[in-house]
Amino acid sequence: VVPEGVVAFFPSFEYKDQVHAHWVRSGMLASLAASKTLFVEPRASKDVEQMLEQYSECIRAKGSRGALLLCVVGGKLSEGINFSDELGRCVVLFGLPYANPSDPELVEKMHYLDESSSCEALETKDKRSRRGQEYYENLCLQAVNQSI
Repeated sequence: VVPEGVVAFFPSFEYKDQVHAHWVRSGMLASLAASKTLFVEPRASKDVEQMLEQYSECIRAKGSRGALLLCVVGGKLSEGINFSDELGRCVVLFGLPYANPSDPELVEKMHYLDESSSCEALETKDKRSRRGQEYYENLCLQAVNQSI
């Protein structure tokens, strides 16, 4: 068991809620609770600071068994908060936060990138441009990097 704080990131609130519900049904949450105190990122911004204080106090308490914090990539706890030392001894990522590939704005941006680089592709005898796909993948990786 990892000592002190474990921070788990999910790609969306919906997925986090689904996994949490499955853990409750399967009994896994009870098993986790035997090892760590569980904290869940609140959806309301006004509740974040209080939950973070409770998380920190729980980990720093004498004789503490540590805590598990369930967060969302791109959520309130994934940017600008430093889970250093005992607050984040382990970081777990449950899935990658890819953007919705059907989002019209994303589709247009990827198409534009592919078309604008098609001249380069012709010059290098490459039949297809991958700039749109690279952009899509980089969006995901940027979100992951901000979290960890």
